[in-house]
Amino acid sequence: MPVSSSPRSADLSGRLAVRYHAMDGWWENVITGAEGRNDDNWYARGSVTKTDVFAVTVDWELGFATLTSISAYSAYDSESEPGNTDMAAVPALARTKLEDYEQYSQEIRLVSPGNGWQPSSGIRQLNPEMQKAHRYEKLL
Repeated sequence: MPVSSSPRSADLSGRLAVRYHAMDGWWENVITGAEGRNDDNWYARGSVTKTDVFAVTVDWELGFATLTSISAYSAYDSESEPGNTDMAAVPALARTKLEDYEQYSQEIRLVSPGNGWQPSSGIRQLNPEMQKAHRYEKLL
């Protein structure tokens, strides 16, 4: 499946995925008795994502070690293009995926200077939050 992702700017990116599926031969549904011929399907979907990222790093030289504090925030909103959800020859249902993501993080690290080996210790807190939703639309 070919996929193309590219940044549009520093905080906007997009993605396009395309898939081709083929089935040769003849099929029969043993429950309903329905029959059909070979199948050729192309699928495509895309999304646009806007991302916000902020980070602040502060280093304090303490003489015996360096104390580093890193505070960061990351967020994005994403909405995929409506796709043929029911995979029917005549699409009747489309689905759009929506995501809203936020993340806060804080890291405090103490690093001692050394020759080749630098002892360090630290703590990191990460608070991610994601909300997902699917929107279904009747096409017929």
